[in-house]
Amino acid sequence: MEQYLKLVKQTLENNEFGQPVPTETIRTVMADSKSVTRTEFYQAIEKFRPEVIFVIRGYEYEGETVVEDEQGKRYNVIRTYQTEFEDMELTCQSLN
Repeated sequence: MEQYLKLVKQTLENNEFGQPVPTETIRTVMADSKSVTRTEFYQAIEKFRPEVIFVIRGYEYEGETVVEDEQGKRYNVIRTYQTEFEDMELTCQSLN
C-alpha cells in the first residue's frame, strides 16, 4: 500500500546557552508497506520487535533512524536491506 512516509533525522544542536538540544529534520517520501515475514531472525534478540517494513527508493534514504507514517505513528528503523537496484526495505518497530 503506497503512502507518505516521513524520514526523521535527529541531531543535537547547541542552543543560545551552549547546551545541546535535540532537533529534527523531516523529509517526506513515498513508500510501500508490507508485513514482517522474517520474525524468526528477531525472536532470538528480545529487544527487537519488528512490526512493519517500509519500502522506499534507496537514494532517498540518508541513514535516518526514525520514520513516521501517515497516521503519525513513529517507528525506529532496526534494519535496512537493499532489495533491488532502487528499492530499500526499512524494517521498523514502534516507538509509541
